[in-house]
Amino acid sequence: MLPLLLIVGAGLGWAWWTGRLKRFTYEDGIALALFLLGLRLLTTGRVLPGAALMAGAVLWAAYRRGRRSAPPRLRQCRSRMPARCSASGPKRAWPRSGTPTAG
Repeated sequence: MLPLLLIVGAGLGWAWWTGRLKRFTYEDGIALALFLLGLRLLTTGRVLPGAALMAGAVLWAAYRRGRRSAPPRLRQCRSRMPARCSASGPKRAWPRSGTPTAG
């Protein structure tokens, strides 16, 4: 049990030192403690209270994370010539044969 605690402690220390826990708040700590308490109750035979605590902690984490913002939609090209719709500006149109023009 001691080696497992040392590994977990080292992982938490590394995450704290590198700044990966900057957004970890007091409420997140409470939710983590409730999840661990629910896991403990679940493994000792008290299924209903343990599952309720774990579900509440998971729902809190999902609520806290929220939705990620969608990437901005690109403007659709309404031109019949796709060369006019490139992001870097107008380009030369390709000939009908499918090979680029020289020059």
